[in-house]
Amino acid sequence: CCQNRCMLVTYAILVLILFIAKIAAIALWFTMQGEVEDKVKNEMLTSLQTHFTDDSVDTGSEVSRSWNYMFMTLDCCAINKVTSGTNDFDQSPWCTATGKSCKDSSAEVPRTCCVGVVASTYTAATAPCTTGVSGYNTMGCYDALKAEIDSYSTPVIGVGITILVIELLAVIFAFVICKQTGEEVV
Repeated sequence: CCQNRCMLVTYAILVLILFIAKIAAIALWFTMQGEVEDKVKNEMLTSLQTHFTDDSVDTGSEVSRSWNYMFMTLDCCAINKVTSGTNDFDQSPWCTATGKSCKDSSAEVPRTCCVGVVASTYTAATAPCTTGVSGYNTMGCYDALKAEIDSYSTPVIGVGITILVIELLAVIFAFVICKQTGEEVV
C-alpha cells in the first residue's frame, strides 16, 4: 500500500478532512460554549422545578431520587447557589404540592442537601439544616457539576492535542512517502 500513490493520496486527504473537521468542532465549541452552558443550566432548573417531588432516596420518582443522590454526591443543593429561604425548590412539586415534606415540615432545603449526609444518614438531618438556618450545602449543583467536569478537562485536552498532532504527522508522512515513490500521480 505504501507504493500505491493513489492510495496514499486518498489516505492523506481523508485524514486531513478529519483533522479539519476536528478543528472546526473545537472552534464551534469555543464560540457556542456560553449558549450550551445556559441551555444546560435552564434544563436542569426546569427538571428540578417540574419533577423534584420528594427528598428521599428510597421513595418518590426516579428523577427525585437522582437529584437527591446528586445533592449528596457533589455536596451541592438546588441549581443556583442557595443563599436564603427563597431558592430553586420554591416552585418544585416538593414545595407546592399538598402533603409534601416542604409544606409539612417548613423545610427550605431537602434533607439530602445537609452537609455530610449520605444515603444511610440523610434521614437524621437536623432541623436547622432543613429549615435553611445552617448546615446545608450552599453551592449550586450546576456549579458543582461544572467544577467536576472541569477537573477532567486537562487530561482530555492533552489527549485531544496528541491525537491532532498524530493525525497531522500521518498526513505529512503520507505525502512524503507519496513523493518518494517516484510514480506519476494517478
